[in-house]
Amino acid sequence: MLHVTIDTNEETTFTKKIELPDNGYVIVEQCINIEDEPLDVVPLAADYFYFYNTSTFYSATVYIHHVLYPDTKLVLKTGFKVTTKGLTATYASVAGTSAWFPNTVDGSAQITDSTAYKEGYDINAQGDYKYAAIGIGGSGIFNSYHTIVSSVKLIDLKSNGATVRVSFKHLY
Repeated sequence: MLHVTIDTNEETTFTKKIELPDNGYVIVEQCINIEDEPLDVVPLAADYFYFYNTSTFYSATVYIHHVLYPDTKLVLKTGFKVTTKGLTATYASVAGTSAWFPNTVDGSAQITDSTAYKEGYDINAQGDYKYAAIGIGGSGIFNSYHTIVSSVKLIDLKSNGATVRVSFKHLY
């Protein structure tokens, strides 16, 4: 199990490479995006401040590396809105998930915890993925199952907005 948290360098994207025992590797990436473009959204180290009524989404990406063709990409997007009550999850999506032949990937997403109205609580989404490498005649020669669980935690409610912390787990 891998647990990755946003780096503290005020960047909106964090990437990490994990070596596997068979000399392969997995690359994980996460980023925070703004759908509504509010003024003065300032990242606070590992935390992000949003004014009330901001709609945004958090995107976690896992890459399965291939030598001969483009990497398979597993994406989980967690949409949320910041309100005076706290955080409300608005959608979970696997949009952006992709694989190139002879690989296939199927994915589905769901919101598993939709509200965080108290500081210290979080909203969560989960993406479940089936990755397969296809052999001659269309038979699967390798299958693996992956799960991405995202967390958007309410850190601090202020008079004009809220501070949130994003992270995710990759289970395989």
